[in-house]
Amino acid sequence: TTNNDQSSESELAALRLQVQELMSSVLSLTQRLADSETQLAKYKTPGSSSSAGTTVPSTGSELKCVVGGSCPIGSTGPGGGVIFYDAGTQQSWGRYLEFAPEGWSGNTSDPTAAWCNITTVNFTETIKDDIQKATVGNEVGKGKANTNLMLIGCKTGAAVLAHTYSGGSKSDWFLPSRAELNEMCKYARSQPTGNPVSDCTPDGVLRGGFASKNYWSSSEEATKTNSGQNFGEGFVLGGYSKAALFYVRPIRAF
Repeated sequence: TTNNDQSSESELAALRLQVQELMSSVLSLTQRLADSETQLAKYKTPGSSSSAGTTVPSTGSELKCVVGGSCPIGSTGPGGGVIFYDAGTQQSWGRYLEFAPEGWSGNTSDPTAAWCNITTVNFTETIKDDIQKATVGNEVGKGKANTNLMLIGCKTGAAVLAHTYSGGSKSDWFLPSRAELNEMCKYARSQPTGNPVSDCTPDGVLRGGFASKNYWSSSEEATKTNSGQNFGEGFVLGGYSKAALFYVRPIRAF
């Protein structure tokens, strides 16, 4: 009987040890799962930065833009538009870009226009001052200067449409540069924005309010041709006549 009791106690002790080891394993797995969920949340949180340094497009009426503070991607900007680009820090041109909201022109769809009524002049080549010439181009932050240059000669066209928009009682709307248009295309196609090096692609679903067609940029290409972007496929267009009718969506910086 004594031997049986000792054997039972040994088996019970071994069983208790196994239970303790199992509980320890469960606690370890639970902690690892919690850590993984915390890391995953960083990628899923609207407006957060991903490992690629881009920003995940946000949606939802709960998003708030605080001028002078934080303006999450997808929130409503001070001009009544949608925030689609965050440079991360204040730049010479500002930090955020917002595009005019759906129906900005008074119609349900974006209007189309020629790039400019003047189609035989390279406006960029008319700039003689190197410092001024450096303010125009393809990059983020140059759309406003591009538009101002166009307005010197254009009486009608894409730049005029963008400039005359006054949503949110703002008078600083302009036609986006090539890189700014690419960022808007990425947001429109529900892709991460914030990294100008990455191109808009056919991936994702096109958001409502955008046409799956060609949009004008303000970045000048040549005397008679200019570039734009197709929001249906995401690719950049080049070599199109300035007289071609492309869609227009104004943006502003702050």
